[in-house]
Amino acid sequence: MKRLLALMLCAVSLGVMGQSTITYNWQDSKEGWVPASEPHLGCNLLAQSEAMAMRAFNVTPVMRSGPVGESLNIDASDYDRVRITLKNPSSSQNPNARLFAYPPQSNSFMCHWNVTVDTSMTEFQTYTLDLTSAPNAGSGSFAGEVGRFGW
Repeated sequence: MKRLLALMLCAVSLGVMGQSTITYNWQDSKEGWVPASEPHLGCNLLAQSEAMAMRAFNVTPVMRSGPVGESLNIDASDYDRVRITLKNPSSSQNPNARLFAYPPQSNSFMCHWNVTVDTSMTEFQTYTLDLTSAPNAGSGSFAGEVGRFGW
């Protein structure tokens, strides 16, 4: 039986049929998420009253669900979808975001999916991705142990 993985910028749950096993609640916190350590992926993560915010320093900022030494220790075959709730107030000409999956102990992603998100949002919106769909061409596959996710 597949499970839902939910990643949100206001709250996150990783669960089995509505039973939460990992929960991220980003109100006034960052819940263990960290900006990528590579300079070309630079951003700051800020705890705010309604959600965690990302302030980008370039066009490819990345945040990850913990530093490289931490691992979610989950099997990719157990999950078939991910739910992400966010607000994107920027007016970017490129409204694409990426969900990255990383193997344990690595900053090199195993695969990623492009997600087209709205821009100039005034309210939070929820996006659900099918993890059984093929990741973006040339980015690898969603298989094996997942150490972290990135956004």
